[in-house]
Parts: sequence; C-alpha cells; structure tokens
Amino acid sequence: MTATAGGRSAGTGEVLAFDREPIEVRVGVQGVPDATFALNTDRGRVHQSTGSALWGTDAAESAFVRVEVRNADGSMAALSNPVWLR
Repeated sequence: MTATAGGRSAGTGEVLAFDREPIEVRVGVQGVPDATFALNTDRGRVHQSTGSALWGTDAAESAFVRVEVRNADGSMAALSNPVWLR
C-alpha cells in the first residue's frame, strides 16, 4: 500500500504530510489466492476489492488508512499498519 499526494508518498507505518491535495492510495495483493482486501480509515471500511485498487480521499475524510487482507474463507491473511494522513 502506498499513499501519494502532491508529489510525496508514504507506505505503511509512515506519515503522509500534504496541503489539501487529493490523496491516492494504491493497493496490490499477491501471494494470497482468491483474496479480498478492504481499506479501513478512522471512519471504518471505505473500499473492498480483489487484486489491486486505486482509491482517493482527502484530509476531511481520513486521518489514516490501513489494509486488511482476507482469504477466500474469510479468515485473516494480513493486516497492515496504517499510513497516517496529516
């Protein structure tokens, strides 16, 4: 997972500082057959997909974003640290 805004980027466990620019979050999941993933923010689940996704947000909507990956049977495969959005 990588978040970008205004030419800057941050990965899991990092802080993305930005000035009102739109934020793009890119996610790609590999190595977990038939996995689904969800993007979660301080407002809860905001996106769910398979494979990869591009999701947009801004400062008013999200203080952080993290990804949760689940196996086809619904069991947890991975949970990331957040990218903090400031």
